[in-house]
Amino acid sequence: PKNGKSLALLFFARLFGVDLERTFYGGDSGNDLEPLLSAGFPTLVADGELGLDGKLAELGTTIYLSPHAHIHGVIDGVRHYKLETRRST
Repeated sequence: PKNGKSLALLFFARLFGVDLERTFYGGDSGNDLEPLLSAGFPTLVADGELGLDGKLAELGTTIYLSPHAHIHGVIDGVRHYKLETRRST
């Protein structure tokens, strides 16, 4: 990880003993690109920076594009991946 958000995602994953493949990240701008690529459950919210979805597509990344903005997009992403019903084991 190179930016602060990626380092924070990695820090909390390690703190809670979770692999990055099991983390969720919701973002909307270019500085969210690296953590979106690192998280196992990435979500780009609708108010996202223009062209960010194209950059992700170019990289061949599977990402959920929420039709909702702001926190509603994050909640939609959590529901899309059905994370609200998962329990850590």
